[in-house]
Amino acid sequence: MLKTIEETCRILRCSRTTVYKLINQGKLVRVKVLPGVARITHDSIKALLAASVA
Repeated sequence: MLKTIEETCRILRCSRTTVYKLINQGKLVRVKVLPGVARITHDSIKALLAASVA
């Protein structure tokens, strides 16, 4: 399942800037579905949340 940047922001309760930083750090996986359109994998969001809880 893929999430938009905005959905990812709501799930993680953070800003767009933070989401893009997490992508650049390799902590979130971005999939480009079209030029200028990015989606984040739900599995990478779950893994990030699990790592922050542990």
